[in-house]
Amino acid sequence: GGALGAGKTTLVNHVLRTSRGLRLGVLVNDFGDLDIDAELIESAGTQTMSLRNGCICCSLGGGLTEALQVLRELPTPPEQILVEASGVSLPRRIAGAAGGPGLRLDGTLVVVDAVAVRNQVVDRYVGETVREQLKSADLLVINKVDEVDSVKQAAIRKFIAEYAPGVPAVETTHGAVPLEVILGPRPRAASPAARVDHTGLAHTDLDTQSFECVEPLDPNVLNDWLNALPPGVLRIKGVAELTGDLPAACVVQVVGKRVRLTPYDATPTRSGARLVAIGAPGSLGDGFFADLRSARKIRR
Repeated sequence: GGALGAGKTTLVNHVLRTSRGLRLGVLVNDFGDLDIDAELIESAGTQTMSLRNGCICCSLGGGLTEALQVLRELPTPPEQILVEASGVSLPRRIAGAAGGPGLRLDGTLVVVDAVAVRNQVVDRYVGETVREQLKSADLLVINKVDEVDSVKQAAIRKFIAEYAPGVPAVETTHGAVPLEVILGPRPRAASPAARVDHTGLAHTDLDTQSFECVEPLDPNVLNDWLNALPPGVLRIKGVAELTGDLPAACVVQVVGKRVRLTPYDATPTRSGARLVAIGAPGSLGDGFFADLRSARKIRR
């Protein structure tokens, strides 16, 4: 979501160009606004557009529920679906309609125009909508920071925090946010401690940490740890086997301030737990997973 001109379509195009073989479904209000590079397009129809990288774009002209159904019924359905809301839409309402069999809402990202947001939130016509968009975000993407100096960037962060308190944010230019932030990290490809570097980001890099153990986790310990995450955590994703009478395994998903544990609908390929976290520089620290590691040792 995000206001008109904030850079939502630019971000979507960035995802499509850099998706590295992931099968994505992208739902948009109007294909005419989507500036997909010509070399990405394989074929186009009235409702869908097939892309050479395995992604599918689908119009929202028939409604969100119908479009989601179209994507789910494809012979090879997408692994993840990205919905680009209209600039005058309320992401909270769209997110509420995005569930259903075989679907799980990961989170709501709202793109912010670093240049225009101060005027937008007080505008007599769109101000209420923009304020509601900010409040509905699990994660903010502050775009166009290259067009304001460092002093104004700090002022904008403080200004936005008044309307979206406690919501983590990543700053960028031209919508160039790492896929790991937008779509979630890939546990199997993560190193124990590393940096995510992406050309075009205002942040020169992002911190990433990974955790792996061969024993199931106590669900109470996991919940306590997730509810005490430090500020600046942008993404956590992984799979964890659990002790007790709960489902044998769960998907762990954190998008900004949104934390969700959902039953894992398949048999884990490995026992124990595997989690990957991404955060703003300095937000994770060497002891980020210390409580989980300690709890695991105590149970031995």
